[in-house]
Amino acid sequence: MTAQEQKTFTDLFDEIFRVAESVDASGSGEGEGADADEDIRAFSSDFYDRIRRMPRKPKWGEDPNEELDRKQEEMDLCQTDQELLDWALVEVFAESQRFEQGARELGPQTRTKRNVTLQPSWYPHTIALLMRTFRDKYHNPHTALAIFNHAKTASIASYAFGCSTDAYNELIKTHWSCFRDANAVLNALKEMHVNGVVMNSKTGRLLDTIRRDVGAEMLWSDEEVSNITTRLDAIRRDAEGFENASKKFKGKHKWDQWKSRTMRDDPSDKWGFNNWDNSSTGRAGLT
Repeated sequence: MTAQEQKTFTDLFDEIFRVAESVDASGSGEGEGADADEDIRAFSSDFYDRIRRMPRKPKWGEDPNEELDRKQEEMDLCQTDQELLDWALVEVFAESQRFEQGARELGPQTRTKRNVTLQPSWYPHTIALLMRTFRDKYHNPHTALAIFNHAKTASIASYAFGCSTDAYNELIKTHWSCFRDANAVLNALKEMHVNGVVMNSKTGRLLDTIRRDVGAEMLWSDEEVSNITTRLDAIRRDAEGFENASKKFKGKHKWDQWKSRTMRDDPSDKWGFNNWDNSSTGRAGLT
């Protein structure tokens, strides 16, 4: 194992212990400080969109899913959560660092010409898959949370590319299904909104499930239940409003764009409103 891989291994184990301690300390209730948000690492939505923008299409002859399939096959060969963690440190995080370093050495202009991004296309899908596997197959939710936090703090590019909608969905599901941590769920949803991570249908289903569970389970006071559901409803409205505005903007046909432009006479021609004399003169000169 190289020095860089050893450092990544140590950092990730520290992250696992830190997550376990923070989860145990937070408990499962809303409690005091429910309105106090965690330290959300935020960038402007424009910056986030620009840095995580993926190539529109792969180069000729390349299969964008081939590497992802290979990663998944290797994950399935791991027989314990420790084997999977060792594999992830080398084949995901260390490889991600090498990819980013190589991409940065190319320079921005060369990256643009070669259609190269700061992270491989399989990276966000693999992060989400690792989280789901640790939580569901190995019943190790602490490591699932640590995987997300490590991707989040490894670098700006790792955060922008790796912490995708799918990864946030796994984060939210882990916080809720394993710990009933409503405050952590609300903070994750707010973080998605701040950083411009679009919610999808799975996020919506998670919101519905959490809202239903909060009302059905006797884990919080009536005031806390009202506070949680109000904030969940507000998040849902904001997400739906953003989605509708985005669809409305993208749905404009190019032949409708003239409707938003101011129509002006072209001074180079002699045609114009209520200017029939000049037009007749021009036509007479042509005959």
